[in-house]
Amino acid sequence: MEKKKRVRSPNYPALTLEKSLGLIEVLFKQHSRYLVALEVAAKGWDISAKSSYIAQHLAALSAYGLIEIEGEKDSKKIKVSDLAFKILMDKRPDSEEREALIKEAALKPNIFKKIYDKYSTVPPADDTLDYELKTQYGFNPASVTDFIDIFKQTIEFAKVYKSGIIGEKDIPIKEPEMIPTTDKIPLKDSTLVKGSALFGMNEREIANYPAGPGVTIRITVSGGGAITQKSIEKLIKHLELDKEYFPTENETKES
Repeated sequence: MEKKKRVRSPNYPALTLEKSLGLIEVLFKQHSRYLVALEVAAKGWDISAKSSYIAQHLAALSAYGLIEIEGEKDSKKIKVSDLAFKILMDKRPDSEEREALIKEAALKPNIFKKIYDKYSTVPPADDTLDYELKTQYGFNPASVTDFIDIFKQTIEFAKVYKSGIIGEKDIPIKEPEMIPTTDKIPLKDSTLVKGSALFGMNEREIANYPAGPGVTIRITVSGGGAITQKSIEKLIKHLELDKEYFPTENETKES
C-alpha cells in the first residue's frame, strides 16, 4: 500500500509581528546590535537552543526582516537588523515613520505580501482566505486556522488596512475632534456665521448653533486656508462615523 504523502504548507511566520518585536526588544536590551551566539540569544528568550521552537522563532524573525543571521548550524549567530533597530529607536508618539516601518515588516513574509497584493483595499473574509489557502496556495488544511490567526493579528497590529499602505484614498481625512454633546440637532437647523470671528492666530468660527437646552455647538477652524464645500462634506462624513458613540435621546433621559 502506497504511503500517503504529507502536504507541506508554504513557509509562513509561526509568530505574530507583535510577538516577534517583543523578542527583538529583549535581544536588543541584552546585546545591543552585536552579533550573539544563537545559544545565548535563546537563553535570553527562555528557550532551549536545542528546541524546535528556536528554529520557528528564527524563521519568524527573519521573515519579518527583524534579524540578520551569520554562520550555519551550531556556529550560527544573530543580531538586530537595521529595520528592527529603527523601529525600536522611534519612541515618538504617533510617529508616521515608525508606523510605516512596522507595516513594511508586516508585509515582508512572502505569503503575506501575496495576499495583500490580491486584496489591497480590504482584507479577505476568513472563509474566502480559508478556501484560497487550500486551493490556490497549497496549504495543508491542518495549518490554515493557525495561519489565518497569525496573519490577521499581524495586519491588525501593523494597521495595514487602516492607513498609509492600503486604500488611503478611501479613508476619510480626520478633521479636528469635536467636543462631545449629549444632545444632537440636525445640521440643517444650525445658524452658520457667514463672517469670520477671530479667536486667535489663524483661528476663526464658521458655525454656531443651538444643540439643545443649555448647549451650543461652535465649530472653529485653524489655519489660513479656505473652507470649501468639500471640507464641509468631509466634516459631515466624520460626524456620521462618530455619531454611534453619542447617546440617543432616550439614553440621556434615562440617565
